[in-house]
Amino acid sequence: MCSQMFLECLGRFMCGISVGATTVAVPLYASEVSSDMLRGRTGVFLDFMLCAGILYGYVARTVLLGVRQFCLACTAVPIMFVVLFSYMPESPVYLYNVGRYEQAASELRWLRGRRFNVKNEFDKIETSKCHDDELFERGGNMSAENKKFLTRVTVISFGLVLVQRMSGAGGVIQYSSTLFKISGSTIDPNTACIIVGTFQLIASGVSFLFIDKVGRRTLLLISSAIITACLVLLVAYFSLIENSE
Repeated sequence: MCSQMFLECLGRFMCGISVGATTVAVPLYASEVSSDMLRGRTGVFLDFMLCAGILYGYVARTVLLGVRQFCLACTAVPIMFVVLFSYMPESPVYLYNVGRYEQAASELRWLRGRRFNVKNEFDKIETSKCHDDELFERGGNMSAENKKFLTRVTVISFGLVLVQRMSGAGGVIQYSSTLFKISGSTIDPNTACIIVGTFQLIASGVSFLFIDKVGRRTLLLISSAIITACLVLLVAYFSLIENSE
């Protein structure tokens, strides 16, 4: 029993590290290999694929029998990713920043075609690098204006992540099957979870299509308002069920 608990905790720990690293590395890599026209959409692509993975988990849990088969089906996805991603190029931005200019040019041509103007892209990377360096003065000291700027950016970034994680949407997704059982719905809980996962994937796809047309801030406000309304309705529904018993 203790060994099983240890293996489960170890597995959860490793999954947590992997997911945490993925959520940092994937958007960064996607933005650095994308063109200016596609950079906004590639930033949303991680969330879209997370929704696709949740739906895949719902379907696999319904179709397969037993936890072992389910875990094997989920393990097949990262194995395929490792095999396929080993053929992908390194980030041209990273290569340029470490001084490997020829390899950076080669990777850019691999990504965007042999006739791509590498010099213009290098100029953009150098300009961005200079802007980052300007945030720090000589000796590594930061000016008061730059400190204020970085403080605002940090607070906004952490605030967005905090609101996303504390909204309760993740808990609803993880316990959706249990919630459907408690609700007394006539639909099979596994089928209901697949329906929820499908709508979640569609909503993420809509944001993927409109991120550059509507704007980031507008989509954040709309999605936050919808999440709030859904959670309020969920709380009200289960409150009515508890009071009626």
